[in-house]
Amino acid sequence: MQKKRWMKEEELKLRNYWGKEPIEYISALLSRSEPSLRQKALRLGLTDKRRLHKSFAWGLLRNNPYRQLSDVALAYIAGMLDGEGTIVSNKGSRFWAIQISNTHKGVIDWLSKHILYSRIVPVRHLRERRRPIWRCDLAGNTKTMALLEVLLPYLIVKKERALMLIAEVREMYQLGNL
Repeated sequence: MQKKRWMKEEELKLRNYWGKEPIEYISALLSRSEPSLRQKALRLGLTDKRRLHKSFAWGLLRNNPYRQLSDVALAYIAGMLDGEGTIVSNKGSRFWAIQISNTHKGVIDWLSKHILYSRIVPVRHLRERRRPIWRCDLAGNTKTMALLEVLLPYLIVKKERALMLIAEVREMYQLGNL
């Protein structure tokens, strides 16, 4: 099998679209495989993590999977976040995450099932004879932003913090009104 050579026009299009459009779109536009695009982008020096991350962000936010959840599910998740959760950021790194803790494992299992990309973490106790605590974690700026955008109408206590995260992530990745 012979490799297809890259034309100057293709390289120019790749430079123009890399990080601005999802890789699936660029692949269809140039009739190239995704691994081929990634390899060429690497050779051209288009390896900026934000560019790659922005491509993922574009797809995730454009086709936000949380929009498919029912109003009842969104209200329940927002209530749990307002009452039992936190929106955290690592100081200095601008990395955001959502954490919701509870002693009822069934609640955390339900949250993890409905909050895509989340994971369940058992929390260690400082004192003995306490009931076990479980935490549902969702880490990553765009993943967190995608969830918070659909939860906004239902949030009360954490609404201001959610708006702050959304504004910061939009600015960080130059997402505009995506």
